[in-house]
Amino acid sequence: MVGKRASLVMLLVVLLSPIVLAQNKTPQMYSAQWSTSKTMYIGTTKVVPGTYKFEAPENGSSLFVERDGLMESDVSCYWVKLPQKAEEFKVFTDKDQVTRIEFPDSPAALVIP
Repeated sequence: MVGKRASLVMLLVVLLSPIVLAQNKTPQMYSAQWSTSKTMYIGTTKVVPGTYKFEAPENGSSLFVERDGLMESDVSCYWVKLPQKAEEFKVFTDKDQVTRIEFPDSPAALVIP
């Protein structure tokens, strides 16, 4: 009886391990430095000329904007799938508004409405 019980426990461990591991997977955090020489808007956040750090969790809905180690803003955003992974960091703008960000090796672009 003990042999069957031990076998059943081992079978459950083997079957449930991938589920437990998948739940504990930490999402990838994309990060990059960006500099601007003019006043811009990221969502509703006004940024003045300077260097900023962008951080965004994979599949998250926020872009974190830091300057000099201090959080400037938490900007709402969403991800759209790219036809292929981005090769380099790119910031797309429309006039004075940041509209889209691509992080290197990311399969998706961050869109800022």
